[in-house]
Amino acid sequence: MPPQFQIGQTVRLARGLPYRGAADGDYRIVRQLPDNGGEPQYCIKSDREPHERVVKEGNLIKVDVAHDEREALRMLAGRPNGNSESIVLDDGTQPARRASRCDPVA
Repeated sequence: MPPQFQIGQTVRLARGLPYRGAADGDYRIVRQLPDNGGEPQYCIKSDREPHERVVKEGNLIKVDVAHDEREALRMLAGRPNGNSESIVLDDGTQPARRASRCDPVA
């Protein structure tokens, strides 16, 4: 089976028994390791941990970094003091402003 992930790619760990103590959030593929029983393995690293982890490909989830960045901008634009007019997403649109507890009731 050809490798599904590339060095430098952002991934997340599938939650399960062997990874309960692992840091939440994103990991970066550091290097590909030899197959283990026909399944590719990778060395991954989180900014939240001082060490690297070795994981099988089936325990990794691909992260759409562009999607995560768009969601973060949308959340920022929805803050009461956020200025959504100055934010433009990659697709050329502006994020919708969400109502907040500080908005006057109509």
